[in-house]
Amino acid sequence: MDLRDLQYLTAIAEAGSLVRAAERLGITQPTLSKAVARLERTFRVKLIERLARGVLLTSYGQAVVARSGGIDAGVRDMFAELRDLRQGKLGPVTFGVGTGINPAIVAAALKPLSADNDITFTIIGGKADALLRAVRAGDIEFALTIAPSPKGNLAWHKLFDDPMVPITNRNHPLVRAEKVSWEDLAAARWIVPVEGTRTREWFENQFRQRDLQPPVPVISLDSVAGWVGLGPSALDLLALLPASSIHYPPVAERGAILAAPEDWHSDRVVGIVHRSGGYLSKAAERLIESLESVTRRSSTNAASGT
Repeated sequence: MDLRDLQYLTAIAEAGSLVRAAERLGITQPTLSKAVARLERTFRVKLIERLARGVLLTSYGQAVVARSGGIDAGVRDMFAELRDLRQGKLGPVTFGVGTGINPAIVAAALKPLSADNDITFTIIGGKADALLRAVRAGDIEFALTIAPSPKGNLAWHKLFDDPMVPITNRNHPLVRAEKVSWEDLAAARWIVPVEGTRTREWFENQFRQRDLQPPVPVISLDSVAGWVGLGPSALDLLALLPASSIHYPPVAERGAILAAPEDWHSDRVVGIVHRSGGYLSKAAERLIESLESVTRRSSTNAASGT
C-alpha cells in the first residue's frame, strides 16, 4: 500500500470532489481515481460513492480516513527521528503559537536557544482549534495554546494560569475609581479579540448573563501581539488581555490591571499540547524546557511583586 494513496483519499474527503482534490494537489483526476481503486482492492471494500456533484465517502471510507491520519503522522515521526539520528544535530523544530498567547513569552524562551546554530525554528500562528488539528496531523510538533478539549490523541501539559483581565493606561478614569461595576465596563471603550474566538464569546457572555448589552469594541484584533502594541500604553481604551501581559513592555511601562468587579472570573489556562506518544525532537524538547523555565520565572516574579 502506498501511503500517498491514503493522503489522496484524505484530500478527496476534504474537497468533496475528485476534480477539486486534483486541483489542490496539482495532479490529474485519473491519478486520484487510480489511487482510490488501489485502496479499494487492498481493503476489499468500496470507499467512495460518485454523485452527480462530487463524491461521498462510504462508512468504510470514513473509517480509513479517520485512521490514516495517525498512520501518516507516525511515518513523519519515523523520518524525523531517523533524520535527527543521522545528522547528529538538534535540527529544526516547527511549533504553533495561539493567537491569544503573549509573544513576549515565546521570545523569552527562544532567546537562550537562538545562538545555537544546530537549531532552526518555524513558528505557525493560528487559533487554538486550527493548531490542535495541525498537532494531530503531525504538521507541527507541539503548540503553545490555551487548554484544549480533552479528546483525541493529544497530551496536555499545563504551564500557568493566565486569566483574561481588563488592562488600561494608568491614567484612565476607571483606574482611580473606588469601585468598577459591570455597567462601567459596558459603557467603556474596548480593544477585544475578533469575533469567532473563544475569548470574544466568553467576554460578551459576561455582559449578557448580567442583562447588559456587550460593549461595541473600538478595535478588534486577532492576536495578543496586536493588543499589546495598540492598547493600554498607546490609547485611552480598555484592552482585554492575558494577565501575563502586564509583565512585558510596552504594557509594563504605563499599563495597569483594572480592579474588575468581584464576580469577574476567567479560568483561562496556557500550556503545551502534543500528540500522545508522538515523536518530539531534541530541539522541541529543549524549547519546551525553555518555555517552562520562562513561565516559572514569570510566576515567581508575579508572586513576589517584582
